[in-house]
Amino acid sequence: MTQTAKSTYRKFSGIGEDDRLFLIYRTAARVIHEKGYDATSLNEIADAVGITKGGLYHYIDGKKSLLFKIMSYALDLLEARVVKPAAEFPNAEQRLRSAIALHTRLIIDEGIELTILLDESAGLTAEDLRRITKRRMAYYKFIRAILQQLKDEGKLHDLDVTIATHNLIGQLQWLARWYRPKGRLTREEVIAEFTKAALTALLRPRARTVVRKLPAPRNTQANRSKTLSRRRG
Repeated sequence: MTQTAKSTYRKFSGIGEDDRLFLIYRTAARVIHEKGYDATSLNEIADAVGITKGGLYHYIDGKKSLLFKIMSYALDLLEARVVKPAAEFPNAEQRLRSAIALHTRLIIDEGIELTILLDESAGLTAEDLRRITKRRMAYYKFIRAILQQLKDEGKLHDLDVTIATHNLIGQLQWLARWYRPKGRLTREEVIAEFTKAALTALLRPRARTVVRKLPAPRNTQANRSKTLSRRRG
């Protein structure tokens, strides 16, 4: 067992069931991202987590099942940490600002490997791919509806709404590939700068306001436990 795996195992042994699932998903996502889905074995994932392959099967049914659960968990986080809080804002500009900032925070804090792993959809069964695609499309429609409302209100630049939606989501997904925690900017500075750049590209100058510092998501542990409870079984 590698030193990293030993460290992960000590962490695994000292945490509750929900956090163990999160650790498995995130560790597996990191290994699959590094090696590719086809080249990654369950033995390698188990070793990275610091448990036996038999122990891993206590939480999953197989590699395809694990991939689907990781993607489902990533989308659960997106809905709980981004869509639901952003949808509560009363106007489209606030919803857009909130969605961008919260999505950026989610990627930085917990979703880098999980976000990248959404590209591995070729490893899913046909039925699981359909379910993941439907959920990803729901997020696309959520963002597109916001941009369409802003366009109708005359606040959006002269942009095609469909292309603008794909472009914004693509920028967010690419963040997971270039962000480095020990870079020049702090976490909060990255969130603020990314949000400002995205809003500048989308909104007319008179519609833009100063990017406010959004509060951290409330009760993160409770949200994670609720999310993970749906991943069991």
